[in-house]
Amino acid sequence: MALRGRVLGLLGPNGAGKITLLSIAGCVLAPALGRVAVMGERVSDTATARRARGSIGFLPQNPSWVPSFTCRETLSTQPG
Repeated sequence: MALRGRVLGLLGPNGAGKITLLSIAGCVLAPALGRVAVMGERVSDTATARRARGSIGFLPQNPSWVPSFTCRETLSTQPG
C-alpha cells in the first residue's frame, strides 16, 4: 500500500504502544519480535538501520540516539 501524498495517524490510549511502534519504525529501537522493513528493505543490522534512517524523518517526543551512529549520521538526512 503506497502512502505517498497521504497522511497516516496513530490513535490510541496512553500505553498502547504508539511511540514504541514509531521508535521501532524509525530504527531507534530494535523489535523484540518480528521484522521491520523501511522502503522495502529489511532492517536487520546497523548498516541497514543507517540506510533506513536516511529515507525517513522521525522526531520522537523524547529524542534519543543510536549508540553506534556518529553525530553526523544521527542528524543527517542522507545515509553515510
